[in-house]
Amino acid sequence: MYAWKYVDGKRLTICKTDQGDWLALLFQPAVSAVVARCKSVCRDDANTELAIQLDVHFMKLIELFLPCQRPSGEKVEAVEFERVEQTLTQMFGGATAYRRAATGHWKRSAGDVEVDEITVVEVVTDSFDRQWWCEFRRELLNRFQQDELLVRVTEVDLL
Repeated sequence: MYAWKYVDGKRLTICKTDQGDWLALLFQPAVSAVVARCKSVCRDDANTELAIQLDVHFMKLIELFLPCQRPSGEKVEAVEFERVEQTLTQMFGGATAYRRAATGHWKRSAGDVEVDEITVVEVVTDSFDRQWWCEFRRELLNRFQQDELLVRVTEVDLL
């Protein structure tokens, strides 16, 4: 048995949780898939941990789910989306906007189903500054007149 322990986006430690040998562990499909992509592997002196330097470059994918309508029902002006794209391009060197509106459905606490059309704007970057993104999200909440606004951050492995 084993457990994964991430140190950061490029280093990983596999910890043995029993007395099994490393060779058997390395042939476990999940472990062998990771080890096949590593730069280096070394064991600790107690022979309980395997440190792996990964040969991958994890990036952050940040997605903003922006409403196409304000709570009043009026359409959000195209210039608002352009401002978001310009800000992200200045900060991160580029942004992608999926302008064709997607439709989301969810239940309110009263049981009513609300339908919302959204535009997704995304950025791929090396780092993630949580404070900057929280401040930018607060700014977007005000500009788009929203109570909630989804910003999703995903670690991605670029091929």
